[in-house]
Amino acid sequence: MRTFRALVVGFVVAAGTVVGLVSPAAACSCAGPPFEANEEFGNPGIEGYDAVFVGTVVGSSPAGEQTEWQFEIDYIVRGQLATPITVVTPSDGGACGFENLFEGDERAVGLRERAGQWESGLCSIDMPEAVAHISFRAEPSIAVDVPDESDGVATNGGLGLGLVALGFAAVLAAVAGAVVLSRRPKIT
Repeated sequence: MRTFRALVVGFVVAAGTVVGLVSPAAACSCAGPPFEANEEFGNPGIEGYDAVFVGTVVGSSPAGEQTEWQFEIDYIVRGQLATPITVVTPSDGGACGFENLFEGDERAVGLRERAGQWESGLCSIDMPEAVAHISFRAEPSIAVDVPDESDGVATNGGLGLGLVALGFAAVLAAVAGAVVLSRRPKIT
């Protein structure tokens, strides 16, 4: 009976550690081409973005859970933008960050403005041909150097994976403890 009780207590502690401390997993799922309106998938097309441009990647700077991408704008399809532009995305493709994008690549990018910065993601980027049918094209304005102001959003800095490992270790310790207790000779 003691063995069973020790096993149950170990399992409850380990499960509580894993469930209570792990951040939610991220997954990215895109519904159709980003710049084509499609009511079935709830995709509003170009009108769903604050701005859309075609530009060339000139650099990227990973910063924890986000990456800042720098683009030189070739032309603007929607909105008013300055070149060069910094676009913020999640760092991981599973969280809808840009994937397989390298310096010199040209892409059409859909943007949303949030907290004073331009944000985008994997589901909002395509080859330039995807917007070639749109007749409106504007030249970008020249960028003005504006001081960077942090919006004060805190991230867990990858703590979730460490907590999963800790929870897994706790489960293993509980099972090992139960096995040891079950093999001890009983005193009568």
